Amino acid sequence: MNTEPPAAAVRRIVLLAGPSGSGKGRLGALAGIPLVQLDDFYRDGDEPGLPQRFGIVDWDHPASWKGDDALQALIALCHEDSVRIPTYSIPRSARTGTQTIRAAGFPIVLAEGVFAAELVEPLQRLGLLADGIVLDRPTALVTGLRVARDVRERRKPLPTIMRRAVGLARSQKTDVTTWASKGLRPLGFRDALARVRALMTAADAQTEHAGRTEQVAEPPVITVSAVCFTHFTPPGPGVPNGQWRLFSVRKKGTDRFMQPGGKPEPGETAVQAAVREVKEELNISLAPHQLVELGSHRTMAANEAGHALEGTVFLAPQVHNPTDMAIRAELEEARWIDIENPSDDVPIAPLMREFILPALRERLR
Repeated sequence: MNTEPPAAAVRRIVLLAGPSGSGKGRLGALAGIPLVQLDDFYRDGDEPGLPQRFGIVDWDHPASWKGDDALQALIALCHEDSVRIPTYSIPRSARTGTQTIRAAGFPIVLAEGVFAAELVEPLQRLGLLADGIVLDRPTALVTGLRVARDVRERRKPLPTIMRRAVGLARSQKTDVTTWASKGLRPLGFRDALARVRALMTAADAQTEHAGRTEQVAEPPVITVSAVCFTHFTPPGPGVPNGQWRLFSVRKKGTDRFMQPGGKPEPGETAVQAAVREVKEELNISLAPHQLVELGSHRTMAANEAGHALEGTVFLAPQVHNPTDMAIRAELEEARWIDIENPSDDVPIAPLMREFILPALRERLR
């Protein structure tokens, strides 16, 4: 499949995933920007070989969906003012015609669907991804919304709707975690809508500055060094296998927890910046040779809207007494995060969710 863009892109894509019934369509309607519903690329229900679940086709399995067609349509929409895509009927499980998505005058387009995470890597590789979001809402709320919608629209027989509701409720937390691991930012409904509107505002400003006939610029990149401090609690009551935890901090005036660290000063290497920032923020003196580089990762910045972040991540020596960790400088709060099962109640930065936690799980097993 040819995925090379034919010309300079004039717009980029915001991907929106989430469990069935979580409100993706409603958010798309409220965002006020062109919307591509990825459900329109489902396969017809009578195609042979489709995956099965709950006694019907498993419409939550990527094999039930034409991902290549969806990708090509989004690539075209990044370079052209309109594109024709299928129209799909969920109750009939079949394509019923075509429709035209028009995006003239808009620097970003929203694409929503349960398979949005499958498009993160190819769009990112082509420089066409503005951001990726997964709606993370309470399971009971999502289940209620899903059942009400499916019954109202008569999508499937009631027994099938209820079997599917129970199955999806059980897998919702795992599904959201999986989508986040593929590069989507977990947000509640209001935060997700605010994020999309902020991206639109930032993209509009860039487009107005550059001129409508010029390519929309890539978001400015913030370069940082991040340092991971870990602690292991031996097996005991409540933790039969022991527990690895990761130290995280929150800066004043922000709401996301992240690792100690910051931007390199002129002439500094990534590891030199890490050593300096740890001293300034935690009053801990480390030598460069004590830090093990885990790698670098690019994602959207947690606290600077419209900015990308390039983070080089280091692992520090294990902390033996977690109460010794004290914050200062611009830091306001510190928390220890369960590496295997981080709490949904603690908002964490994309770099930690997408790269650091998966890397530490692999390394510390």
